Formats: sequence, C-alpha cells, structure tokens
Amino acid sequence: MKCTFEKSHKSVVIGANGSIGSACVEALSIAGADVTSVDLTNEKGTPANKFIKCDVTSLPEIIRSSKKIKKLDSLIYAAGLNYDGNVVDTDWEHYRRLMSVNLDGAFQVGSVFGKKMIEQGS
Repeated sequence: MKCTFEKSHKSVVIGANGSIGSACVEALSIAGADVTSVDLTNEKGTPANKFIKCDVTSLPEIIRSSKKIKKLDSLIYAAGLNYDGNVVDTDWEHYRRLMSVNLDGAFQVGSVFGKKMIEQGS
C-alpha cells in the first residue's frame, strides 16, 4: 500500500534526527508531505526553513517552536532516550532526563501542538 499526500500537507516530526524520526521524515517526504524537522540539533543538514531547534524538556521552547509552524496537518513525536541496566544501579539523574524526554516531553508536545491543530481544524 502506498501512502501519498498533497504538497499542501504539513507534517512535523519531533525528534527528527533519531533513527525512527529520520525514517519518518524520509517516508513523509517520499509520500509528498511538506515536512518540518524538529530536534536539538540540525545534524542531518535539513534546510534551515525546514528545521526548528527545540528541547522537548522545555515547555517554553515547545511553545516557541509551535509558533514557528504556520499550518499543521500531522505530528509525529519520535524523540526518546533509552536506559538499560539494573534497577539497583540506576543513575537517577539519567532516569529523570529519560522521563523528561520520553514522557513529559510527549505530553507537553501533544498538548501544545494538539491545541494548535484543533484551532486550525486539522
């Protein structure tokens, strides 16, 4: 099954530099969507007008980033960290960072961008 979008379809991928995020950017682009990449750095070399720097652990940055998006039809949250090891040896600072990105960031992005999509009728 092949998925296609009109070029007017505006997609945003949060965590666009990771393995999953970059695959999503590629698939959406191939399908014809106009994709904006969002991440901490632009290591993939995304054109500046298609890249937004954002730390998903910062609600003010998420809000600032959302204001740079004029229209939004679809959103993918692919930001995430991994932690493995014995629970008795947990580095709690690392754990807090993981939860901040994987859970708090996902909820904050969903809230901010979700409101934007509802306001736009997406």
